[in-house]
Amino acid sequence: MANISSIKAASLSMCFSVGAVLFSSHAGGGFATGNQENVYFVSLGWLGPITAIITMLLFTLTIKEAMNMYNSRHLTSYRQLFQNLYSPFKGIEYLFEAFFYIMVLMAVSATISGAASAINAQTGLNYYAGIGIVGTIIFFLTIFGAGLVRRATTYMGMAILAMVIMIFSVGIYMGGSIEGTQFFTATMAQDFATNGFSKVPTAILHAFTYSGFQCVVIPTMIVVGTPLVTRKNCATSMCFSFAMNAIALTLA
Repeated sequence: MANISSIKAASLSMCFSVGAVLFSSHAGGGFATGNQENVYFVSLGWLGPITAIITMLLFTLTIKEAMNMYNSRHLTSYRQLFQNLYSPFKGIEYLFEAFFYIMVLMAVSATISGAASAINAQTGLNYYAGIGIVGTIIFFLTIFGAGLVRRATTYMGMAILAMVIMIFSVGIYMGGSIEGTQFFTATMAQDFATNGFSKVPTAILHAFTYSGFQCVVIPTMIVVGTPLVTRKNCATSMCFSFAMNAIALTLA
């Protein structure tokens, strides 16, 4: 019985770790600055929180199916994954490859630049020195394999989620917990009275657009998700990730 329990605990731990990788990948520069939330969700008014939750559901379901297909078919690269996905049509996988390289260059450069700017603002360290430090950390995180990525991003994801909840709680407390809640509900009610369901088409477009460009993390996720050998493992992992992503995005 003890051995069975330890196996189950290890399995849940691994599922949570993979889910945390997805959350940490999602919570990048655009998320941290609030730019993505403002463009895709805040502008929707009362539909914003609902759209954020639906978006994260689409996102995590997509990643779950990608990991399951990759593991169940014993594939060895993300190109093979997309060849299987788009079969029998040939060559479409190169479109994703172009999208992947463009988005990775943009996302990683924005993350390094944003982190260096934050370090400069908080410590006074030279911006270019900050770029060197952050770039070195990312370099070492990526060259030692998926295991290190899972371990590092698990702690990062937990820290990010804790800080998001803490910032939201402090904001509500400083505004008065009752007054802050009343202001939020009054604002949502007023927006509904003004716009009704007129922004639903925009909300649907934003949900698919946002979850679509976040799917650039599929190559990362199929690598770190190789230990999730069953469909249930993949589903459990993405349940953890959905909860983290939905909570953080809605509060942010």
